[in-house]
Amino acid sequence: MMTSVKELVRPPSGRAVGIFKVDIDKRWCDCGEFQALHYPCSHVIAACSFIHHDYMMYVSSKYTLQCIFDVYKEEFPAIPLQSYWQEYNGTELCHNLAMRRDPKGRPQCTRIHTEMDQREKNTHPNRN
Repeated sequence: MMTSVKELVRPPSGRAVGIFKVDIDKRWCDCGEFQALHYPCSHVIAACSFIHHDYMMYVSSKYTLQCIFDVYKEEFPAIPLQSYWQEYNGTELCHNLAMRRDPKGRPQCTRIHTEMDQREKNTHPNRN
């Protein structure tokens, strides 16, 4: 069943306001979220509300509480003491410094100073 849904408010995702077509039987929406996430987008929820359907029947089983509980029901094995670890004889791996994130805070100055930047102290009248 093809339904058209008109957005009245700009969504927080930055997508433009418009009219979106929804096909609930084929689990398809113009925005693409319904197909990608296997979870009803706002357009599908609005269409389900219009035809008096429960939108929860279109939620994938991977989003159910039982599925989430099943993921965490297995116990993680304990890590043995470091003294029990086997000696590593492979190649040594080093991280790439160029891929490191910039530290938080004020950015470092990368400007090259010249003789114009070097001046004597107390040459500015307002500074001590």
